[in-house]
Amino acid sequence: MRIILCGYGSVGQNILKRLAASGNRIIVIDEDQTRLSKTSAHTVQGDPTDENTLIGAGIMDTEKLIAATDSDITNAFIILESKSLNSDVQVMSVVNRRENIGKLYSAGADYVVPETVIGAKYITKYALHPHIAEFLDKITVAQDIEITKINIPRNSQLVGRRLAHSKIREKTGARVIGIKRENKFIPNPGRNEIIKKDDKFIVIGKLEEIHKLNRWVKL
Repeated sequence: MRIILCGYGSVGQNILKRLAASGNRIIVIDEDQTRLSKTSAHTVQGDPTDENTLIGAGIMDTEKLIAATDSDITNAFIILESKSLNSDVQVMSVVNRRENIGKLYSAGADYVVPETVIGAKYITKYALHPHIAEFLDKITVAQDIEITKINIPRNSQLVGRRLAHSKIREKTGARVIGIKRENKFIPNPGRNEIIKKDDKFIVIGKLEEIHKLNRWVKL
């Protein structure tokens, strides 16, 4: 399997360390040749948001791409450009600011992880074993705050209601920051967004709040 890693700063270096033992072909893109000279992996010097750089790294035949620069804006452009060149590539991204999680999903990312101590661990796990990552799709973003995905059952009392009438915040304290619906992602859904069966909520909250929400959606 070919994996392109965009960005070789501290996060990118941690990701590469974890990927190195996988036996996969890793191509690292970074504009800084000094950084690239520190790795024995195959490297491409250039702008990872540039079409020619991505093509030179083999984006057309790549199964996975990881956007791991220190800029959320740059990561968003990497996601957009890579998906435009290869719609089948699975894109994982690191996010530096939590409020940008929805924007990166909206840009087309398949998996977004906050830049925390465990960020490299989860990104690598998803790149190598996406089926396992689905069971580990709970990410600690602070000491007692988590982001996780909650499936809305078809028979949930919430189906057909607007978010404003769901009483999710009042009853649980958790906040919905995005909705995955079929093949699209709705970042920061508005109060009038109607909840549909099989929606997947991306929520943020304390562990106890998320437990409450899990129970609430099943009523």
